Amino acid sequence: MREQINVCGGTVRKMDPKHRAAELRKEIVERLSQGEDWLHTGHPLLGGLTPDQAIESGDIEAVRNLLGSILYIGIS
Repeated sequence: MREQINVCGGTVRKMDPKHRAAELRKEIVERLSQGEDWLHTGHPLLGGLTPDQAIESGDIEAVRNLLGSILYIGIS
């Protein structure tokens, strides 16, 4: 579900957090060779939480940033 918000006189559609979380999980599984395992493995850059736990706690951007670093910079 998307909510609509007004920005500078125009309307922008914003994804609700549950949809954003589902989209991020899907992207992880599709883009990482062992994405499903990675989702459920603690990571030091997430304070020891698994990416799935971080997503559930609302820290979607931290997981998205970490995924980007893995894909484009090559950190693990």
